[in-house]
Amino acid sequence: MVLRLLFAPALLLLLPACASQTQEVLPLSRAIVGASQIARIEIILQPTAQPAVAALDGRAETSGAQGPAAQSFKPMLEAAVREAALRSGLNSGRTLRLVLDIDAIEVQGTGAALFGRADRLAGTVYVRDAQNGAALGQLYVDVGGGSAGPIALAIRGGGVRERLARAFADRVAGALSGRKPPSY
Repeated sequence: MVLRLLFAPALLLLLPACASQTQEVLPLSRAIVGASQIARIEIILQPTAQPAVAALDGRAETSGAQGPAAQSFKPMLEAAVREAALRSGLNSGRTLRLVLDIDAIEVQGTGAALFGRADRLAGTVYVRDAQNGAALGQLYVDVGGGSAGPIALAIRGGGVRERLARAFADRVAGALSGRKPPSY
């Protein structure tokens, strides 16, 4: 009996906190799904995301890291979306302009992650025609970064910001291509 009482709470610490989702707020024009390419990406940071992005950019700048880990958030996210789009076959057809309106980015510290707070990147993606600006769809993308709890923390490692950006980018590319994004 005592073992069961201890086992249940311990199991809860191991449950994944990854609840990634992509919602079509304004359904994508079926003419562009799988038949488009990204011409331009604009990234807007809402006031709710600005402090976290500034702190993460500061850490990236002073870390001495190379590659995407050394970039500031906006260019890193743009590169991730372009790469995901190409991997998904979005390299011909109607040209699109994406506006990524980021409203949340949360990269938890060790203590918060240990007690169940998950990493998160979320925002609205406005899909527009690159030529005339016509609205072609709107998505809300919310990605959680892995699991919470002591075991997940032990395997979490670094590069959380980059993994969140890749997961977000994969969700956007998956919606535009009609393909299911990989799991993170």
